[in-house]
Amino acid sequence: MSIYSGTASYYRAGIGSAASYQVSGKPFVTGSKYALSSSQRIAFPTVTKEVTATVRSATATDTMEIYFAADSPATNKFSLKVGSELVNTVTFDVKCSEIYVSSGQGVDWNIYASLTGIDTIQMPDLSGSLGISK
Repeated sequence: MSIYSGTASYYRAGIGSAASYQVSGKPFVTGSKYALSSSQRIAFPTVTKEVTATVRSATATDTMEIYFAADSPATNKFSLKVGSELVNTVTFDVKCSEIYVSSGQGVDWNIYASLTGIDTIQMPDLSGSLGISK
């Protein structure tokens, strides 16, 4: 993809660049040992190739919700239940520029993302006709 910057053009990988998803990504890690009183937006510095979420708690019924649009209805939120092992992990093979998480009291959580070199401005909005209904 050709990018114009002032007086010069240069080439960068675009959103459809297969090679950007075939190589190892740059690591991005965040999380908290505290429950979230509301949803938290996690904005990635570049487009992801994969996102892994881990949730831990002393209570097997605790959950963390993961979703891709701020106003997602409950039907478009992925609930990750801690379960009998008191820890659970899920990996999404997804390109996105942000995700949202929410959790209950006493839940520890981590997000690991494998990042491409693709600028987030190239990522389309994941709502409406792109599959995430409101």
